[in-house]
Amino acid sequence: MRISVLLLLLLSVLVCADGQVRCDLISGFRLECDVSSGIDLSRRTRKEGAEERIIYDIIMSKDAILDQWAPFNLTFTPSQDGVVNISLRAAHAQGFPWIHIDDVRCEGAELQNADFELRNKNGAATGWGGSKDNLVEDAAKAKSGQSFARVNYQHHLAQNIRVSKDQKVHLSFVYRPETVTVLEVPDGMNKVMDKAMATVVTISTQRFECRPTYENCSVYLTKPQAQREQQQTVRLTYRQAGKQDWQEAFPMVYVPQEGAWRGSIFFLEENCDYEARVEIQGTENEVLTQSFRTRNSQVPIARTIELSPENFSGELVISESGTAEGYIRYTMRPGAVLLGQRELNGAVIRVDNAKYLVFDGLVIKGNMAKHCLYLDNAEEIIVRNCEFSDFGRSDYVRDYRLGGSWTYKGNVVGWEGGIFLRTVLNVLLERNYVHSPSSASHSWFYSHPNGPEAVFLDRCRGGVVLRYNDLVGSDKRRWNDTIEGSGNGSIDGGIGRDADVYGNLFAFANDDSIEIEGMEMNVRLYLNRFEGSLCGVSTGCCRLGPSYQFRNLYYRLGDENARFSAPFKNGMGNQGYGSIFILSNTVFSPGLRSGFSGFHAQPPQGEMALTNPKAYTRNNILSCQDEFFGRDWFVWNTDIDADLLDLGDAGKMPARKEKLLAAGKQLRGIWAAPQYLDAANGFFALRPDSPGYNAAVALPNLSTRHVGAFQDDGIEFLPYRPIPVRSDRYEVFFADEKAPLQQQFKITVSGSAHESAFRVHTNDDFFSVSPESGVFRSGETQVFTVTLHPEKMEKPQMFRGMILLRQSDGYSCPVSVYADYRNCPARLAEAQKHALHFPGSGRSGEVISTEVEIPEEGCYFMFVKGQMEGWGKVTITIGDYFKTADSARLINRYEPGLLNRYGIVRNGHLSGYYMFLKPGKHPVTFQTALNEAEIEGFMLTREPEWFLR
Repeated sequence: MRISVLLLLLLSVLVCADGQVRCDLISGFRLECDVSSGIDLSRRTRKEGAEERIIYDIIMSKDAILDQWAPFNLTFTPSQDGVVNISLRAAHAQGFPWIHIDDVRCEGAELQNADFELRNKNGAATGWGGSKDNLVEDAAKAKSGQSFARVNYQHHLAQNIRVSKDQKVHLSFVYRPETVTVLEVPDGMNKVMDKAMATVVTISTQRFECRPTYENCSVYLTKPQAQREQQQTVRLTYRQAGKQDWQEAFPMVYVPQEGAWRGSIFFLEENCDYEARVEIQGTENEVLTQSFRTRNSQVPIARTIELSPENFSGELVISESGTAEGYIRYTMRPGAVLLGQRELNGAVIRVDNAKYLVFDGLVIKGNMAKHCLYLDNAEEIIVRNCEFSDFGRSDYVRDYRLGGSWTYKGNVVGWEGGIFLRTVLNVLLERNYVHSPSSASHSWFYSHPNGPEAVFLDRCRGGVVLRYNDLVGSDKRRWNDTIEGSGNGSIDGGIGRDADVYGNLFAFANDDSIEIEGMEMNVRLYLNRFEGSLCGVSTGCCRLGPSYQFRNLYYRLGDENARFSAPFKNGMGNQGYGSIFILSNTVFSPGLRSGFSGFHAQPPQGEMALTNPKAYTRNNILSCQDEFFGRDWFVWNTDIDADLLDLGDAGKMPARKEKLLAAGKQLRGIWAAPQYLDAANGFFALRPDSPGYNAAVALPNLSTRHVGAFQDDGIEFLPYRPIPVRSDRYEVFFADEKAPLQQQFKITVSGSAHESAFRVHTNDDFFSVSPESGVFRSGETQVFTVTLHPEKMEKPQMFRGMILLRQSDGYSCPVSVYADYRNCPARLAEAQKHALHFPGSGRSGEVISTEVEIPEEGCYFMFVKGQMEGWGKVTITIGDYFKTADSARLINRYEPGLLNRYGIVRNGHLSGYYMFLKPGKHPVTFQTALNEAEIEGFMLTREPEWFLR
């Protein structure tokens, strides 16, 4: 795997170009547009002509940084048939510098003379508006062919292309500056550049810098140039203004590639003044202080706009800004619902380049619109106590030629978040309920999931805070990732920097609960619950770091087919030097095979070499079946210690322990099964005097008394919500089909003055809850009854659901519902009707010959009856036209205790093997290298969900 080279702009000079390349899309109708990493995008609407025809402009630009060809990629989708003008130029700069452009490619529309090889009689590029000055004939400098284009702000190239409604157009080209100059970089400023992606990120603009959120603060310290070679240590402390004593902060991370430190101060009070202090010791000792104020979520409102269903057209574009002294607030009357335009290729509400807005109490049903709310290049936005549902486009057709995706008009869909944040700054999402998308994700059994997300984060610029949100999918309408990001391998990717994610419920995704990968710089996740996803948190490559996961609950992980990966997912793509801190978390996920995935590449070398640990763990509780840490954790520089580790297979525990100790890891580890207060009802605090109780190692600013997420601070379950509403059960579990169809739980409200109306929300119809509404009052207890509906539960599977007791202010109390019908005899018998059964028996290594009759042409998946465990290579032929590739594997990894445990023929380890078969009788051969396999028969099915449990 290639490791991208990061060029660090830390010296006093920076080689840089004078300008930016710019691409404009101009049309008489709206375009939805997605761009690649590093591209700035803005929108403009204007009126033209006597008839005041509305013109829509999309203006995209990217720095022209290095004297080499760099990529520029975008995709747009028209809202109607028509003509779009493509304009290539340079952004305005002093002296009007020239930019070279070549190798233009366009898919989805016809573009003339894309390689600039054709000239008209005037010497200009055929098909392009421009002059001969826009062309250079020099094969040695061209990216391809003999010629390339040159543009500046005054001399641009333009061409009209004809487009079709909802037909995506992919446009790409390469560019470079004509001249490169050397610019001064102020001493103390810290910038980094990804040369491969031509992307620059400014880390800090001054030597010592604080960037606060509502209850945390990012801290940045850069060495002056004169001290760059000196060995120094730094101690970070802080105090609230007016207090005398300084408090120890969590140690900052030193990044030698940048000559800089960075880190976070945790658990501050909102809207309060603080001081941060760094004590620098080295050749020259120095003390620096910086004052800052945490952000205030209670903002002044200058004007309130009430949206009404009666006069809502199904789409609203907002470009008007408020001010810091007076925000514009959008709200609606209680009980009303805004309905989006049917199948809108865009957002029901879109904010373009606006600032200082509040969205409060909105209820939006997307009506299969792409998004409910889209914030595009917006700043200082609060989205509070809103409900978004019924978004994402789908025809509910699974296309096996497209990886088993649910398609829309024959196309795979993705990046369809209910809330979409693109290049935003300082956005607060709190107490929102995002649920029930109209589209759905497919599982890894088919291919890498595509589909809707509750929230999508596209190269955010900083200050994104998500707290106390309920992001709930279902087995019928799973998220792809609950929160997904773009630019996973980019230094400006994903949630970005100085971001907080706390007190949120992430439920039911087929891939990750959340992707924080990309820049991942001072990103903090704590007091969340990650439930029902293939993976928990994906830190990916962590290009810049650091990121922190602290006191989270990773709960009953698994996709819709009960397949697990790792709660802590690391690696993938370009590896960065950012550090990942995983501290005081609890993992409760029966059947989980591994805990910490590896980094999937060799450690970076040279200027990218890791001097700091790539990952750092302390005080976590992890129970799993197979491996605690992926093999790369032993190759990379990692610091893992003082975790409580429990292996379900006790026979494997001595070897796993010896391996870790021999590598100098987990020297203070606790090797025991956790003893929880009441795991059956969802209470995961440790029992007094059990392993891990009163045994946590001290961590400045993040200290806990006990190992794991649950301490003595009144937080008895996650996600944390600052309300006095408590349940006697946070999970209602129906053990099998013989269990009574009703169970109860009790809600008690403490305190003396809490009163709030509530409603019960459920995410599926296989159960119901009564009462459905009421009022929470201090000192009162209410009993709720959960009733299963077996007529809605046709398959032999684990049914997974969620109850939200949601107050009128948006705070909620979640209770999970599980019903284990995997061994139900009637449902297992029904499943057999959904497959073709044909005979065959043999052992590992033997060639089994048999025959099958295919009733109709289609895509089939093979399941194998018998005794087998693990995975091994398999070779299958059907007729004279189908044979598996070398990637085919026979895998049996069901949980112990399940009846009818079949082997599955997969393409590699994750996805089923697609068998496109023709009707008629066909001979079959089968041979597997899976050790000690006893084959007793075969099944082919077009409905694999009946057998994936």
